[in-house]
Amino acid sequence: MSSDGYFLVADLRSGIVVMNALFGARFRSGHPAAAAASENRVLPRSAQGGSGNMKTLIATITAGVLLCLSGAAQAERGQASRSHSRGHILLGVDTEFGIPLGNYGDVNSVGGGAVLVAEYPLMAMLGATARIGFQAHVDRTVNGLGSHVNAIPVLLGTKYYIGGEREGLFGAFELGMFDLMSSVERRVGGGQITSVSSSDLKFGMGVGVGFQQDRWNARVNLHSQDFGNFGSAMIISGGIGYHFASF
Repeated sequence: MSSDGYFLVADLRSGIVVMNALFGARFRSGHPAAAAASENRVLPRSAQGGSGNMKTLIATITAGVLLCLSGAAQAERGQASRSHSRGHILLGVDTEFGIPLGNYGDVNSVGGGAVLVAEYPLMAMLGATARIGFQAHVDRTVNGLGSHVNAIPVLLGTKYYIGGEREGLFGAFELGMFDLMSSVERRVGGGQITSVSSSDLKFGMGVGVGFQQDRWNARVNLHSQDFGNFGSAMIISGGIGYHFASF
């Protein structure tokens, strides 16, 4: 409240300052005649009540306007925080920890790796993806002989955001090529052990489900790395991803 009968309402977050004059403002002390007139003037009781109601109404409207402005500013900041994900190609990296399933687990063991990700938002709920990376696996040892299968996946796919706006729960589908680099140990004459390596290019596909929060995501995938031996090349993997750039 100022000495002239004004009050200020400020919202620091939105930078808005509203000044309103109080009804029935006092006259300035610099004018004696006006001050005397003010002292001899008596408002009717009904006018005084009307002035109070008007002050309450103005204060309520002012508060409502400030709340609306504050909410709009917060919404704008929220949209700006996700501006990196609209109309750009997003670049990121996914970490993966994989476990072979079924027969695949007899010749391969657990592994991990990293996958580079590119995603192009087609609309608020749908994006096109490309992923390429490397997955290294430790040996599966049976009867003293080890074997493992490393993989280089090159995959194209889509991501569908159930909640829209590229946030929350999403589903993924992808297909492409897997360069499977296998190493198998064998016993030869004299009890010696040799390792035989090979590289095979196979067509595969997979599905995934995950959760996106701003630039971060967590997901679980199920892939078959060899479509021709679909059930014998299954692997489940999971990890955390991060979108670090866009252009």
